[in-house]
Amino acid sequence: MRSARRTTPRASSAGIRARAARKAGVTARFVQGDAGATGLPDAGVDAVFCNRLLHHIRSALERAAFLRELRRVTRRYLVVSFFDYRSFEALRVFLKKLKGRKVNYAGQPTVEEFAMRSPGAASR
Repeated sequence: MRSARRTTPRASSAGIRARAARKAGVTARFVQGDAGATGLPDAGVDAVFCNRLLHHIRSALERAAFLRELRRVTRRYLVVSFFDYRSFEALRVFLKKLKGRKVNYAGQPTVEEFAMRSPGAASR
């Protein structure tokens, strides 16, 4: 399965990341692109940091493909965060309604569903 999703870099985000790397005194290369087919070699990077992406991907198969690819390209560290739309659901719905926003979490997986429905994405 090949994903058609691509990220769109913002002008400021590349500069912010580069400045942070310089300030930390590390050499870093930041890659944006198709999370399901990065084009990077096996174990080609020291670390992958995937922050607040996977909760936007409703397909369990697509999430699993992303996780397999991220695991394939890293030789040491893989950090993944997952936002559960349904955590504190009553409070979130209340606040959204106060702001006049529509609430639609249909199809958004919980953390438990994410863990169970991401076949083939187990850690090594």
